Order: sequence, then structure tokens, then C-alpha cells
Amino acid sequence: MAVSTTLRPPLLIGNVELQQSSLWPTGKTQAMIHLLLAALLGGVLMPPAPPAVWEWPTQGPHRILRDFQAPATPWGAGHRGLDLQATGPTVVAPLGGVVSFSGDVVDRGVLTITGPGGERVSLEPVKSALQTGDWVHSGEPIAELEGGHCPQLCLHVGLRVGDSYRSPRRELGVNLRAVLLPWEIQALG
Repeated sequence: MAVSTTLRPPLLIGNVELQQSSLWPTGKTQAMIHLLLAALLGGVLMPPAPPAVWEWPTQGPHRILRDFQAPATPWGAGHRGLDLQATGPTVVAPLGGVVSFSGDVVDRGVLTITGPGGERVSLEPVKSALQTGDWVHSGEPIAELEGGHCPQLCLHVGLRVGDSYRSPRRELGVNLRAVLLPWEIQALG
């Protein structure tokens, strides 16, 4: 079996130039190698998530049951917050601020805290003795969870900055990481 020794243009990896021979992997094999390297190096070279600036408001493991899903239009359907797993009924204030709403909305109890930057954090379904105007400190017990929002015990945490809802992942220290794949991988799909 004859092996071609035709040389291809040099491949640059960092500052290292490699000559590619016909034995160099191509096509799907090279794409799979890129994917494997990205997966291996991603875990090693990726910086850690930023530290949380809020207290985790529920008891138990820090687990998101349902993620934020922005609506297509301002009044459209979406999921304007995170559903956090809870193993006990106590809810603590994720940040310090003033209670700007405490009461029922339709069929569930809602507590809204306005933080020092004007951000509004809504927690539901909860039952709280706090009233509008009360001050709370980060980590302070502020409410008891009520059932009904998830099949299991959970707390919905919504964040509104200005007139827009956004995910509170950053404040809770659980950012999602984007993974960029080489063009070859995208072509395989």
C-alpha cells in the first residue's frame, strides 16, 4: 500500500508550526479531535463562575429546576425567573433591601424586595409576615414556602432591573458558559 507524502500548508497551533502530511487526520476525524480537545481543555482552562453576590434563598442543594426563558415580546409567554429546588420551607433574603410588595397575586403569595440598586427580586409562592416598607438583611429568614408552583417544593425567583426581567443566575453565582465549537463540528450536524 503506497502512502502519499504530498504536503499541505503548515498548520499553526499557537506559535508552533506543524507540517501536515497526508497522514494528518482530515474531515470528520479532525473535527472529532477538535471537539475532544475543546471538551478536555474547556474544563481545565475555563475560569470558574464568578462568586455569588446574593445568598442562596432556599435550603438544600443549589439546584435550578427550571431556567429563565425570556419572552419573545414584552407581554408574551415566558418564564421570567428561576425555579430553585428547596428541601425545607424556610426562605432567606437573597439580598438586603426594602419590601416593596407582600401579598397575594392571583392564587399565590409573593414577596418583592427592592435592592440598593433599584433591582426588584420577587419570590413566590411564599407566606410572609413582612409588610411593605419593612427592611430585610441578606440571609435573614423572611418567608415560608408554599406548594403549588412546581411538582416538588421549589421557590420561583424573579429579577427585574429597570423595566426588564432577566435571569438572576449571575447574582446567585451559577452562570451558564458558552462553548464555541470549530466550524467543522457545526458542519457535521
